[in-house]
Amino acid sequence: TIERSRGMEVWVVADVAPDRGVQAYANAGRAEAATVTSDLAAAAELIEAGRPVVIDDGLQVPKLPVDFVLEVSGVPEIAAQIAWASLMNRKDVGLMTVEADVTVGLLLASVANAGSQVYTICRGDEPVECLKLVEYAEDLGLTVVATGKGKNNPNRPTDVIEDVYDEAIAKGMNPRILCEFTDGTKTQLEMAALSNATGIPVDVAGMHGAACTVAELASKLIPDADGGLRSRIPAVEYTVEGDVAPGIFV
Repeated sequence: TIERSRGMEVWVVADVAPDRGVQAYANAGRAEAATVTSDLAAAAELIEAGRPVVIDDGLQVPKLPVDFVLEVSGVPEIAAQIAWASLMNRKDVGLMTVEADVTVGLLLASVANAGSQVYTICRGDEPVECLKLVEYAEDLGLTVVATGKGKNNPNRPTDVIEDVYDEAIAKGMNPRILCEFTDGTKTQLEMAALSNATGIPVDVAGMHGAACTVAELASKLIPDADGGLRSRIPAVEYTVEGDVAPGIFV
């Protein structure tokens, strides 16, 4: 997608499996094959000469002649390190890993603002899209009653990795990551990020996580005095089952 955006080009990809980076360039239709190197000086020369590069260490990307670093690791610790390295090397940075932002985003944003740099979470995943939906509703003068996401995985808070191991392998997934989906960790973190960004609290610790369809949102996620589930308005919430997932709502 970036390669098809006017005025934007990807000059370096970092991946612990460099062959995936080479294939990514090929899939994007770059005419020249990417060069794999671990020599930063050589990588910088190749970029300056207009040739795409693949390296195996994301923390080195901010040291190369690029304008913007986009982090897509999905690993909170790595994402935070890459963001910090980018800001320390005077590079603007965007994260796709909201779990990093929900923990150290305030620090990273403060550092970026102090240096007149950009630190941002990118659009595309549920928390940010929910935020934009809330802003849109408020711009229209509407009162937001509830916002959140539909959870499109089973909700089993007691899951451990062994419970999902066979399913994960069959799907070609990392068992730990699948467990984070099914035990609710990822949903809870994402909705915490949404709550932080909007200032909208949760109704109860952990939220209700009610089974709900799109047609039932306006009758279930309303005050209990009106026949709904909630004692607090507005609130961040998530739903399970039904046809809300995969999707977001306000």
